[in-house]
Amino acid sequence: MVKRKILALTIVIMTVLSFSSCTRNDLKKASISGFYFDTLITLEFFGEFSDEAADSCLKLAAYYDGLLNKSVESSDIYKINHSNGQTVSVSQETAELLTYCIDFAKESGGSFDPMIGALSSLWDFKSETPDIPSKTDIDNALGHIDIDLISINKDKVTINDPYALVDIGAVAKGFIADRLKERAESLGIESGIINLGGNVLVIGSKPDSSPFKVGIKEPFSDSSEPITFVEVNDLSVVTSGCYERYFEYNGDIYHHILDTKTGYPVKNNLLSVSVIGPSSAVCDALSTVLYIKGIDEGLEFIDGYEDYECIFIKDDKSVIYSYSFD
Repeated sequence: MVKRKILALTIVIMTVLSFSSCTRNDLKKASISGFYFDTLITLEFFGEFSDEAADSCLKLAAYYDGLLNKSVESSDIYKINHSNGQTVSVSQETAELLTYCIDFAKESGGSFDPMIGALSSLWDFKSETPDIPSKTDIDNALGHIDIDLISINKDKVTINDPYALVDIGAVAKGFIADRLKERAESLGIESGIINLGGNVLVIGSKPDSSPFKVGIKEPFSDSSEPITFVEVNDLSVVTSGCYERYFEYNGDIYHHILDTKTGYPVKNNLLSVSVIGPSSAVCDALSTVLYIKGIDEGLEFIDGYEDYECIFIKDDKSVIYSYSFD
């Protein structure tokens, strides 16, 4: 028997807590939402800014969805994945993101790999009747995952394998959140929340100068109460977990964080990893890598990233922090 679960839009991975207590009647607030990157995104801004500022940020989100969504036929990623080994011209933003992905893949020792597309495309976590790919298909896909298959020369991208596919899902929302913050700040927004469904980035602090409180969802719980929270100013908080997109088969959970060595979902004692730091793109990539590496190796890995911290939630619901509360 197969049970399917995709994170409901009404149950976000992270919530921003206790903001209403600091609002004033004369405080300008804009809150807009849209469905992009296969999730509901919400932008909230506070303070003094033009009426067009919030709309401009939402339009930018739509632009990036059209640019980086692998399912949109006009997107750069779709064109790369259907190039049959031919060189493709892409935007400066896409080239920048892919270059970062290549560099981070090498830094992570392959735990993160944007060339995982041949494998990830076999696993359909959106299907009403999901199934486990055959071992033959998985083994074949593993033969087309290699960071050296992709090359970038300015705005030209080439994949030297017609069966290899790019999948930037582990970093795209973080990259976009950073761009949305840049746009918001350029338009005079000094306080706000960018929530891209599991990727939360806060601009500045609350209007009363106190930090935003970001709650981390308790995995596999319907409770609205977070399992823990962090207080942040001008930082991003990104969570990756096995409870976001998964299905159950014969009592086992199959989730979307895949191991490029085995071809199957990562198996360890973790339910989620949250990363806190200044760049949402780095937080996004790190959250996936730390989940794959596990607690001990993950703590050692993030130690090399100054200004970044993480929170592990184990399968017994215990919480491990990379930082102390002294």
